[in-house]
Amino acid sequence: PMVKGKAADKLRGLLDAVQELDLSRLGPRGVSIFARLEGLLDAAAAHPGRVEELVADCSGQDQERLLAFLAAFHQQSPRLRKEVAQALRRLSQVASWAESASAPEVRAILAAEAKRDNTAECMSSISQQRPFFEGGRTHRHRLDPGEVASARVDLARAFDFVERPPPSSESPEVFRRLRRGMAWAPFAPASSARAVLDDLEPKRTVLEFLVAFHQERRIYQSQVDSMLRMLLRSRPWRAALVQLGGAAPVSVSRLAQEAEQADEPDDGDASWGSETLSPWEDPASPEGACQPVFPGEAAGGAAGGLAAGDPVAATLRLALARTCQLIHREGGPREAAGAEQAAPAHEELSMAVRRAVRSDGGALLLDSVGPKARILEFLARFAERNPVLLSRVSVTLQALLSREAWRSAGDEDAGLQERLRQLQAERQNLVVSARGGAVNFQRKAREARAAGSAGLLCVRVLAAKDLAVPPHALGLSASVVVSVAGQCKRTATAHAGGEPGNAAAVWGDPPMLFNVRHARDLVRLAVMHHTGKADALPVGAAKLPAARPPEAVPARLALRDADGKPAGTLEVELQYDGEPADLCEERSRARKGSDALTQSDDESLMNSPAETFKAAGICCDAGHPVSTYVLRLPAWRSCWAHASCGMCSRTLLGSDPRWRCPHRRCGFAICEACHAAEKVLTFELGEEDPWLVKREDSERSGRRLTEPRKRCIEMQVVDGSWGAAG
Repeated sequence: PMVKGKAADKLRGLLDAVQELDLSRLGPRGVSIFARLEGLLDAAAAHPGRVEELVADCSGQDQERLLAFLAAFHQQSPRLRKEVAQALRRLSQVASWAESASAPEVRAILAAEAKRDNTAECMSSISQQRPFFEGGRTHRHRLDPGEVASARVDLARAFDFVERPPPSSESPEVFRRLRRGMAWAPFAPASSARAVLDDLEPKRTVLEFLVAFHQERRIYQSQVDSMLRMLLRSRPWRAALVQLGGAAPVSVSRLAQEAEQADEPDDGDASWGSETLSPWEDPASPEGACQPVFPGEAAGGAAGGLAAGDPVAATLRLALARTCQLIHREGGPREAAGAEQAAPAHEELSMAVRRAVRSDGGALLLDSVGPKARILEFLARFAERNPVLLSRVSVTLQALLSREAWRSAGDEDAGLQERLRQLQAERQNLVVSARGGAVNFQRKAREARAAGSAGLLCVRVLAAKDLAVPPHALGLSASVVVSVAGQCKRTATAHAGGEPGNAAAVWGDPPMLFNVRHARDLVRLAVMHHTGKADALPVGAAKLPAARPPEAVPARLALRDADGKPAGTLEVELQYDGEPADLCEERSRARKGSDALTQSDDESLMNSPAETFKAAGICCDAGHPVSTYVLRLPAWRSCWAHASCGMCSRTLLGSDPRWRCPHRRCGFAICEACHAAEKVLTFELGEEDPWLVKREDSERSGRRLTEPRKRCIEMQVVDGSWGAAG
């Protein structure tokens, strides 16, 4: 009784909240109310008779108010229509709610959802009973006269709905009716499909609707193309398309030409997926040099393993024919690769090659087709013109060049062989930067160095072991935060399994790319434990120089907590492409002017600071001389252009004077205090990895130089580590 009273109080609170709502605009408040109502109904439905007890005390006015809210929410939240219908169905089953639930809007919602569920169930049963492929062969179902009559009635109803001019907002629903009416077509032989589709009218109205829908709703274009491809296999439908004239777009006209080339036989046993294509032109003709060649093919058709009944051969034949015709029509692969039709031709060719490789006897099928050299040249030129699609083109080339016949065709031309070798080498440099995307690591590194950075770093987090579970924590939900010079990226959260103090976690995230501005920058990796609250607890951290060759990076990094105690190990992969650390150290010392200022620079130091900096060899991290003095930034930039000093890391506002690098893309700047004050650099050696620590002499900070002084830092190697002696 106590639980029942609490649920009734919650329902009463929801009814009061519904009364305050504006049903025309529910908004987030309506979503929250529906979620709480759904939770109450789900909890009550778990026990027999609990729903009746929950809503028994509701008056007629409360019932009408709640049902009106559900109807409005059903209309304004299309993604939650199924959940709203479930709630209405539960309420309508209560005897005291039967009269209120018989309202027209409630009955319409329940009927629409029931129809949608029945359609999904029917389509699921069809796909289970009549699969497209079974055992490598096409499995088709012959329609009996009753099924033919039923299909004709369904399509006639759909066509009647199309004939009435609907508003543009109802066009998707009309198209769905047509698609449901033709759901049986891929499973039926050509004779049954022709018997249903040839006599249906009005063909021209249906084609006009599909053409207009194809142009207006681009998201449905592939589905419209599939439906048009089925319809245009029938000669009466092609004749109706001709009557449209210029109203048909180029893509639809191309579908009609393809269907005309692949005209159907009159044999009633032939299916729509095994058409006999028209014979190609004579290879001896000028156009025949670009036509696909199939051995054993007679003048009137195909024979042997490439017979018309083989759908894989038919698909590959059609893709090669379109590619070769495109090359010949555009005058060669150079123009064809940049043409507008090159992308769909490549996509169809790659799909046909993948299908041939997966099928039985597909390797022999690839060996028998041609012209191989022209197709390889087309793919190479297409990859050069479209570097974004390099990975897809490389997969197609790899499948083709795995055969000896295709490799021999590529070796005949030395230029083509070199281009194919470069494409394969460039694909090996691809690094997955995100799910579904890849970048060329070496090219990105060259771009980073050209922009003034030291190089590019690729970090991939693999696994962690022997992690220490924080106190009072039931488990460990760990992620790794990787930071390089202010750039911070984080992996996904993974649950660490194992005993406390011996927990292990594995990550499958793609590699992370970091722009390394200075070769002495550090890579910091921190394992964090997420408690479900705003803050995350640190488990352990490790750091190492970014400019390390891959062979110098240990297989496992030792993690340490805030107290310096061991906290486990972290397995990572690091790849650096850029300037080595020793070259950056030389530039850093030249930039600071430690061993470049001499007594002869006295006049230039006092008279012309720009000449002094240039003579001293003070440079930014990219090697550019710091020779531009800026008194203050313009007013339109002073409000947002903030920087930090490259020596003392002090924040520079827009109104502060500074020395900066004249390079346009280099943001290096030095404050006036740093060029006037004397700096002392010391090296601090850690237990595992050394890093540079800048310290300022507090006694001389703020004092201007009255005479130049020379202060050098001698470097020496002690037991394989950097040492410092001043």
